[in-house]
Amino acid sequence: MFARSRTSDPLVFPLLNEYLSGTHFSSDIDVIASVEVFLQGQDEHLYKTGIQKLQKRWNKCIEVCRDYVEK
Repeated sequence: MFARSRTSDPLVFPLLNEYLSGTHFSSDIDVIASVEVFLQGQDEHLYKTGIQKLQKRWNKCIEVCRDYVEK
């Protein structure tokens, strides 16, 4: 299921958008299947990089006492 995907990294979304661009789906199930195929085909490095960047953002937020907004 899509809900069990391995990432919520914003870096993935532009790649996913490109992958799905111009595709028309007849059902939500078809969308989910296509997204799963995309996510399963991504290199492990993409996920590791995304997690590392989330960790850096999280630490930055904590350093400024949760008053952090990325610009």
